Amino acid sequence: MPRTATRGIAGTPAAPASPQSAAIRSIASLLVEADRLSSTGDPAGAARLLEQARATEGPSAGLVSFTLGRLYLDVLDRPELAAVVFGEVIARGSPHSLVEDAYARRVEAWLRAGLRDQAAGALADYARAYPQGRRLGALRARLASP
Repeated sequence: MPRTATRGIAGTPAAPASPQSAAIRSIASLLVEADRLSSTGDPAGAARLLEQARATEGPSAGLVSFTLGRLYLDVLDRPELAAVVFGEVIARGSPHSLVEDAYARRVEAWLRAGLRDQAAGALADYARAYPQGRRLGALRARLASP
């Protein structure tokens, strides 16, 4: 893919845009559009849009998956799908700042789906990865309660 030059301040040539920066802008636009769809009453449309980008590789793929997982869990009430997507974020290890949250949200998703064995396994994975995890205590308590 050829690099394209853009105009900088006062019309001077700016540095060429890299394919990676164009992809990041594209993912950012996709996330904005998904948020718009969700907030205007079309969360299923937002999920379809994110699903299209979910398999992409690159620095923003994990963010797309995390956003999709949140949508499945918090809005669309599809906890099993959410658990799978949060597992993808964990497997990618990216974005690093959201990996611990992905572990915790995967446990929540399995619990919400009523799949306590999967939740227990996901909680054990979380505890191994983050022995001092912020949400371990609360999730252990939720798993222990009927």
